[in-house]
Amino acid sequence: MKNQPVTIVSFEQPDHASALQGELSGTEHPCRIVPCDQWLKSAAADPSAALILYFGRGMPAQPRIDEVRDKATGRQWRAVFEGERPTRLPRSFLLPPRYFLWPDDRDALVRWLDTVDDAPDRPRSAADLGLLGRSPPFRLALSMLDRFAPCAAPMLITGETGTGKETAARAAHRLSDRAAEPFIALHCGAVPDDAFDLTGAVDGPLARVRAGTLFLNNLEDLSQGAQIGLSAWLQSRDDLPDREGPRVMAATGADLAGGRRFRSDLFYRLSVLTLRLPPLRDRPGDAEILGAHFADRYARQTGRPARPLSDAFRKALRGFDWPGNVRELQNFMLRSVVLSTRPELCLSETGGPGETQSAALSADVRPYHEAREATLRAFEAAYLHKLMAASGGNVTRAARLAGTERRSLGRMLKRNDLSPAGGIAPAAD
Repeated sequence: MKNQPVTIVSFEQPDHASALQGELSGTEHPCRIVPCDQWLKSAAADPSAALILYFGRGMPAQPRIDEVRDKATGRQWRAVFEGERPTRLPRSFLLPPRYFLWPDDRDALVRWLDTVDDAPDRPRSAADLGLLGRSPPFRLALSMLDRFAPCAAPMLITGETGTGKETAARAAHRLSDRAAEPFIALHCGAVPDDAFDLTGAVDGPLARVRAGTLFLNNLEDLSQGAQIGLSAWLQSRDDLPDREGPRVMAATGADLAGGRRFRSDLFYRLSVLTLRLPPLRDRPGDAEILGAHFADRYARQTGRPARPLSDAFRKALRGFDWPGNVRELQNFMLRSVVLSTRPELCLSETGGPGETQSAALSADVRPYHEAREATLRAFEAAYLHKLMAASGGNVTRAARLAGTERRSLGRMLKRNDLSPAGGIAPAAD
């Protein structure tokens, strides 16, 4: 529409986007430029403004892209690159095409601004959110996720450790009409007995999440007191409209129905919709797809060149059982990227899946200082991934868990190109 306001979120220096701002302002679309960091921290935003994510000639690391994209959920947005399109784009930029090249696509960008309407440019299916896999069991799980996402009923996600239960919950939230509301993830082992006591604290999890989604991870660790409070709260909602209060999702790797410790009434209230995520060993071909994806991601995060997987490396990915599922595959690919020096990722340098890191290092002896630095960087990156996942993305809580100062942890996160909250993705649990 004419006079459509535009917010240009610049990943580069703001003056690099000034030419784009001047061009669009001359087409009756008033523009303002906001540096990416400032835009992420700002609470207020003009919901009527179209968003342009200006990347210039580069592409930042995936965690920063995920953080910006999450904040843009429910808004009309497009990415703009100067010159040629980057060789690899996140899946969410491709379905439907959500990018323009500047200045070649100038007219197409203006046409988009001229015709943009109020319909939010939201992902249409779980596949749009980067949940990767082509195997029939995983595609069936994605199909069920698409069906469950719009529903307000409680959902229980089951699966072995490392299968991506929290990732699936976040996808269901983003596909729902609650996408613009908060997604609060709680690890049940840290939930106090009175967390769901509605007669008490007004700042508890149910109050903080309001109309969004409350995700309870490791449900089997929920204390008896908290189980009683949560069951009572769910019962109190039986006659309320679906949009009254938060939606509850939970995840577990345990057999709650067959256990004695978990309350049966709460189990049946939480398992109205049940989504089972298959283990990686039951997803033929998906380990190879995920391995290539993680190799590209960790190459960007560690500042290393992207390397293809050798045929023997791909065969090893396909042939391993992956008892730790996607999380184990993530850690293996991070180690492989850090240790690799050849044009392809090769088992002779990285060792095979399931081998210890020391065994991988001994497979190809390198200079001591080089090997030491590579090992320390790999450890630090893997440790920070686990730390931020365990703390729910809260830097203060993470620093307390790690026994270090918040400022020091912030420097480590920046050094590894990890965002403090919501940027460690795709998380697997």
